[in-house]
Amino acid sequence: MSVQSGKVSKGLLATLLVLTIGVLLGGVGYWLGAKDKSSTSESAETEKSLASDAVDETIPAPADTEAYCNTTKTLYTNDLIGLEFCYPSSWGTASINSPQASASVAGSGYEISFASYGVVVSSITSDYQNTVGRDGRCEDPENTSPNFSLYSKSWVKDSSDGELSAAVRYPIKKDGVYLIQENVNSFFFGLCYSALINQSGTAYPVVKVALRRELGSVSVLDYTNNPELVLTNDEKAEFLEVVNSVRNP
Repeated sequence: MSVQSGKVSKGLLATLLVLTIGVLLGGVGYWLGAKDKSSTSESAETEKSLASDAVDETIPAPADTEAYCNTTKTLYTNDLIGLEFCYPSSWGTASINSPQASASVAGSGYEISFASYGVVVSSITSDYQNTVGRDGRCEDPENTSPNFSLYSKSWVKDSSDGELSAAVRYPIKKDGVYLIQENVNSFFFGLCYSALINQSGTAYPVVKVALRRELGSVSVLDYTNNPELVLTNDEKAEFLEVVNSVRNP
């Protein structure tokens, strides 16, 4: 009996040994499989992250960081006078000078003109006073804020003026920002189409954008009935785009 019992015990040990080795090998295999799966998952996440980064690089910049001027415009910027605006490239090169036929014992001023178009952008400091006696110009800079209460699309005419030699209106405004004046007369400067832009809080508190044009054979009455005889709606729209772009850089 004792010899038979010993044989059974050895067989049991061998069985247990086989089972133990099997469990160990199975555990190692499961661990390796899990590790490989984890590595594959991490690799996929890494690739996904890199792909996401690549997509992010192609996202357009926010609107507020887009180009200030479009492809048909030229940027004028001058940190010294605190002025920046976009103007049609067809206007040519912009140049800055002191106000024409003007001088002051204090303060300063500037006039910006264009090589190929009759518009002048100008301004003077609050303490500037012209000491040169002469008739006013359409392009003369101003330092008094626009009076927005004048806004009106109707022409103001002198009822006693039978031949109508002068008329004025203020057809466009942006409250607190700018007011456009359309002044036409047959004895002074012809047509003066201008905008006063409020830049309060800066050294140059009012920026003026002015376009002067001769009437030629067009009478003041003709102009009030049909302004496009002298200044087209497209030109006015272009002018307004410049006015809207004026800012402190």
